[in-house]
Amino acid sequence: MFSSDFMNFETQKTTRLYPERASAGVDQKIENLEKIESGELPKIELSKKEIAELLDFENELGGNFETIYKLVSVSHTFYPEYFLSDAGRKDFFATTGIELDGETIQAVTASILKNRQAIRQLIDEKTVSSKEVAELFGRSINFSDNNFFLRLSRQKAVDGSLRINPETPLPERATILLTPDISLKKISQLRIFKHFLKEKLASLGSPATPSSGLNEGLREILTLYKKRVNEMIANQVFFGIAAKNTADILGDETISKEESALAHPAKKHPDDIQLFYGLSDPEKTLARFDKFIYGASQEYNASGDREQISKEIEGYADQIEKLYLENALSTNENIQKKGLDPKKILDAKMSVEQYLPWVEELLENCKEKSVYPSLEYDPSRENPAPDGKWQVVTGPEFKTNNIDQKRKVYELGHTENKKRTVESVISVMLGHEIAHIFQKINREALPLTLFNRINSDRRGIYAEGGAMHMQDIISTEAFGTRSIPIPHYVRAMVCRLRGGDYLDCVSAFYDSAYKILKAQLDAGIITDKNFQKKVDLRLKTAIGSVKRLFNSATGFSGQSGILTRSDATAYLEQLLLMDKLKAIGKEKYAYLGINLETITSLAKLGFLDAAKIKTPSRYALKIWDKIKDGYKLQISENSPADELDKNPELS
Repeated sequence: MFSSDFMNFETQKTTRLYPERASAGVDQKIENLEKIESGELPKIELSKKEIAELLDFENELGGNFETIYKLVSVSHTFYPEYFLSDAGRKDFFATTGIELDGETIQAVTASILKNRQAIRQLIDEKTVSSKEVAELFGRSINFSDNNFFLRLSRQKAVDGSLRINPETPLPERATILLTPDISLKKISQLRIFKHFLKEKLASLGSPATPSSGLNEGLREILTLYKKRVNEMIANQVFFGIAAKNTADILGDETISKEESALAHPAKKHPDDIQLFYGLSDPEKTLARFDKFIYGASQEYNASGDREQISKEIEGYADQIEKLYLENALSTNENIQKKGLDPKKILDAKMSVEQYLPWVEELLENCKEKSVYPSLEYDPSRENPAPDGKWQVVTGPEFKTNNIDQKRKVYELGHTENKKRTVESVISVMLGHEIAHIFQKINREALPLTLFNRINSDRRGIYAEGGAMHMQDIISTEAFGTRSIPIPHYVRAMVCRLRGGDYLDCVSAFYDSAYKILKAQLDAGIITDKNFQKKVDLRLKTAIGSVKRLFNSATGFSGQSGILTRSDATAYLEQLLLMDKLKAIGKEKYAYLGINLETITSLAKLGFLDAAKIKTPSRYALKIWDKIKDGYKLQISENSPADELDKNPELS
């Protein structure tokens, strides 16, 4: 059995309402893991028969959970101002064949929501594809963002600084829920499944009470599932809020029974299940769920609630911003020390067609490339190619670069603005993203269905830790310059926690980015022309990124000081984690993409062999060696700023 120190640690962990943030208590988590590996803390004693019984139980549990996991509800956020324009109305009719009513934001929103069932029917009958509907509402986002950018860009000073008028009209948005039946089914089944897990855990007795190895193993498995179920329940609350907003706009008498069940969870579900709690205050509810998923600080705010982000993270953002600035000011010099031309390295001009063969070559080298041609890829499929290997796909339908771990597809964005610098291709496309593929490979090697068929809980921070670590290694080795997380979004998050509204948070994000660009301009690293392009690009990024801090259920005017999503701190928290892991030579664990508490559980069960964790291939450096002669430095009479004048994306 376990030592008293370990039991005390376990008991303390279970008394917290919210888990700690991933970056909190890292030293203690690593220490417990090391003690298990060294034998100071014994693993759970299981016979071969008990291991087989435990795995059979988990496989059955995972199969039931996977059925729920695969239920996918469909909703779209849209910006009604687009559909007030002639172009937007024509677009809506051309896509759906439906004429919109209304001459105000409120009226056109109601008109779109009234047609939600008609749009669902069009999709079900394949008169219009779900992709076409998604793209229609996506165009409304672009329209609104462009309008808001023009509104704010007029408020920039000559030097590029921005002081936003607090009276600036805010964007308005709404959500259309197309599949309330699936949403209701998923949250209902999740609640039933969670109830089963709680009853099963209760039947095993108290964690502090000594029991058989099999019972200890069952408790670990059930706890892992309970955490993952809690995360999924938290993500479903959005659909309850969407249904409630639809009811508020159109009236209860107009909504379906499924929407009513989602919108009014206080009225017990037919199965006597409480679906959601606290929809009357959606921001506070979403913030609570955010803390269940991503954890909370050990610090308390004035209201007596745990803070979502600790002062440690805010202070760490100061360090990263300093490091980021130092790196930005020395990038050209560091590249030149490698005998390379900064202009050639950082000038964004490489198309998908140029680097796609390199991605395939890397996968081939890792023995992970599918023998099935990418042209045979069917985007409607749910699973990987028949051989279980990876395919690389591209085309106009792929707007962004994405690793689809479920289907094992590496999607390469095909739009014109997705041309990449060679630095980005080598360090990100062949370093960062390949690390995510290896994380999938390592999870598949684990004997539990929860990891090899269903993604694990709270994995973002740990997944990014490994991916950013590999990106930094490749970038430093190939180009002499580091890849460092951008701190701007964390600045906006802190502003939000202090009661800032959308305009305040956009300003905080932009000011952080502006500080870096102004320093580059003053140092002569970029020209004034390039500086102006860059500040516009950063303003556009701020407008889009900061939206995530404001749930679509509550709009952009809220000054609650509450975060409905705090996951973006992953890019800072992962540095804290990686620093600790590297210090003790344990960075391999970051290539599982799961958190340290979960890794500890797997180690206790004897299901994790650190020696078998595969580290990402550095084959990107071999590809770079084959092409780098074309990027060597040549003597130029131009200044560094002139050489980089065509690169508006350089940070």
